Amino acid sequence: MRRFLILCLLALSTCAAPEMSCTDPLGCVFVRANQPLLLGALLDVSGPAAALSNEVAQGMTLALAQRDNRLLEHPLRVQLFDARCERAAGEAAAREIARTEQIVAVLGTVCGESASGALLPLAEAGMLLLSPANSAPQLTNTAVFPPPYFRAIPHSLRQAELMARFATEMLQAETAVIFYNETPYSEGLRQTFASTFTQLGGSVPFQTRFSPGSSLDVMLQVVILNEPDVIYLPLYEIEATTLINTALSLPRLQEIAFLGTDSLLLPSFTAGLGAAPEGGLYVSGYAVSGQGYSQFLAAWQQAYATAPETPYAAFAYDATDLLLNAIAAAAQRDSSGTLLIGRAALRQALAETRDWPGLSGSLTCAPSGECASGSALAVFRLTDIDQPASAWPPLPYWPQGVDGG
Repeated sequence: MRRFLILCLLALSTCAAPEMSCTDPLGCVFVRANQPLLLGALLDVSGPAAALSNEVAQGMTLALAQRDNRLLEHPLRVQLFDARCERAAGEAAAREIARTEQIVAVLGTVCGESASGALLPLAEAGMLLLSPANSAPQLTNTAVFPPPYFRAIPHSLRQAELMARFATEMLQAETAVIFYNETPYSEGLRQTFASTFTQLGGSVPFQTRFSPGSSLDVMLQVVILNEPDVIYLPLYEIEATTLINTALSLPRLQEIAFLGTDSLLLPSFTAGLGAAPEGGLYVSGYAVSGQGYSQFLAAWQQAYATAPETPYAAFAYDATDLLLNAIAAAAQRDSSGTLLIGRAALRQALAETRDWPGLSGSLTCAPSGECASGSALAVFRLTDIDQPASAWPPLPYWPQGVDGG
């Protein structure tokens, strides 16, 4: 009888691993055998970013499909929440997510406003937020490591740095004038371009805030007196169209190069111009290319019978892939197939990402949570103001050899 009991105990110790215990300071998610591994998708499915959110969701879906919708022998499931591109709605949705304890991590948002509302409730719940689309630089201003927030897209200030380099290295510009508006987006770009341009040896003798009601004629006379090589416009479409069309009516400004940001990388912007500036019209923006991206486009075409309209689809794919890779690295698994995923361990695994081969380039996560590739930005030359929307966007102009890997 005693020998029988010993054999039974030995069999139990071999066939049933002891229950894993959570020692993670931010808590853990247990995913039992055969249960789905649950992710949250906090997108702005209603409001001004609805169309872009739909494309981001499609990019996430392709990334999951690439892994057959499974990870660590568990099915993957995504629960969608709407942040409506509003701070208050982002906060409310995040609190709902935080009450769903089985959600391992959250992908989103598209709008920076909703992300700013969602960050604190998610961080208090120990959850991380990984965005494929937020470009507001302040979102990664944190003293916490590993951070609760990551992103797979370059923040907007990197566009200003790139354009300052382009102006000095490619256009050989020595002086620049800047028109900006009252938004944090424009103000941040203005400051970064001016700082980078002067560090590279240039000067910025005149900067002025502009809106459609401004005394533009007076401002442009000041511009003429300063004789700039380039005019930098971190503005939105209506403002930039008004300014450029007015400037080109003055002969002494017709040969100056005009520089803009991704807010002007639109077919409607060039269509609204009366003529193309003789000195050139250049805008910075997101650019993805390379063999991996070509394969992604083929998969997208097969899945959706169309092409993605923006590079955000690729950033969404990369963000999802980064998160799944980090989950696989952080998870513990017992012999029954149960997973234990520590929330702090997951943040740490994502923060340790190095040289991950994404569609948008090689991705490495900085301590701040910035994971984007520098090769995902480019300068575009807008030479044909009558270019049809079907031919949009134009090919990257600089740097040469922009490649998404």
